[in-house]
Amino acid sequence: SRGAAHCTFCEKDRRTAGLVKRNCESLGAKRNSWSVVCGDAHRLGERVELGGVPFSVVFLDPPYAMPAEEVAQIVNNLCKADRLTQDCLVVYERSADAPSLQLDGFEALRLRKHGGTCVEVLRKGGN
Repeated sequence: SRGAAHCTFCEKDRRTAGLVKRNCESLGAKRNSWSVVCGDAHRLGERVELGGVPFSVVFLDPPYAMPAEEVAQIVNNLCKADRLTQDCLVVYERSADAPSLQLDGFEALRLRKHGGTCVEVLRKGGN
């Protein structure tokens, strides 16, 4: 988030969303530079008021048990709602033994494994 004009955090758990908000406040981040959405990331694109759109970078750090197809649907929903820039980067953290993210219209730029964790970077506008 360093250098970003705006960060939008989405967290399903209400207590964790509150913690993210308190962390932003305690770090002294300007109130208009961040927003915390408490809810299901699958429905993020449906929100009428959504700070920071269109997103130029999306970080996905879902529970490792969430299937890659379900994670891809989050990005697809944001695309359909026109919430991503034309060259948006998607950074996806997953278990090293889980499948890669398959997204139409995105190209894989980088894949790094760190022990049992894998981080992939994709860019919209590829393929």
